[in-house]
Amino acid sequence: MRLSFLRLQNFRQHADSYIEFQPGLTGIIGPNGAGKSTILEAIAWAIYGSSAARGTNDTLRFVRAGTRSRVAVELGFELGGHGYRVVRTLNQAEVFLDGGIAPVAATLGGVSAYLQGRLGMTREEFFNTYFTGQKELQFLAAMGAADRGRFLSQVLGYERLREAQDLVRSHRNELRHEVRALRAALPDRDAIQAERAGAEQRVAGALRGLADVETERLVAATAAADLAPRWAEGQASRERFRDLTHRLDTAEQERLAAQRDTLRIQGELDSVSTAEAELAPLRTQLAPLPALITETERLDGLARIEERRNALVRQLEEMDVELAQRRERLAKLDKAPELV
Repeated sequence: MRLSFLRLQNFRQHADSYIEFQPGLTGIIGPNGAGKSTILEAIAWAIYGSSAARGTNDTLRFVRAGTRSRVAVELGFELGGHGYRVVRTLNQAEVFLDGGIAPVAATLGGVSAYLQGRLGMTREEFFNTYFTGQKELQFLAAMGAADRGRFLSQVLGYERLREAQDLVRSHRNELRHEVRALRAALPDRDAIQAERAGAEQRVAGALRGLADVETERLVAATAAADLAPRWAEGQASRERFRDLTHRLDTAEQERLAAQRDTLRIQGELDSVSTAEAELAPLRTQLAPLPALITETERLDGLARIEERRNALVRQLEEMDVELAQRRERLAKLDKAPELV
């Protein structure tokens, strides 16, 4: 783990401080109460939360900051080839990975658990090793040699190395057992050689059989080459036969179609002859029809004239009645006494 930067806002003695850690050793120098230990406390608080801070949340706030002022620590560090940026306030925490804009953890407890998993040590282990303060290594002296060795092995990663060695040793033993089992399962060398000799004899016999088959194939190929012209001629004759057969079938179908058309036309001619025979009497009966039509038209004209005459007669009678009525009124007027 290598620290990159640290920013403190209203945290303990720091109103707004920013520290950028350069490669190598970094010394923090200042008088008592200047906030040197606070820097270490802020690093632990950013990673593990309130359990890594002295006192309560209220005591973390800068004494001259307002009660609503934001208390925050932002920590950047590199670990295992990745860059981490942690932002923790009194009520919220977020951790960002490799410059991402979306947090990989975003709650107070979630950030602490995530970073503890990445570091591979609890808060106590962190404080007792990488983060040990002045006069805080007495716990190692209180441990026995075996416990001290186990603790340092775990902190320095020796435990994982030992587990890897045990895994390699176990895998090596498994491979040795497997090799012994394979060797035990191998058949006798003489038996293998005898089986190989038999296989070689069978292969030789198969090769001789293959040579015989190849000879037969060449003979057959020669015969096929001799027969090729006759076969081609036969194929041509067969194609001509197929063509003639097809043409014959087509001609037969056309003949049958023509025969059907002839029968149909003959039937139609017979029907026409029958109709002609039936029409002959009708023509005789219809011979006077033009004179009758002329007479009918003449009678229709006379009927229309008669109808017109009757209409005129009725109109004349109506006029006579109206004339008589007017004469009567006129006579009454003549007889009426004159007014003086």
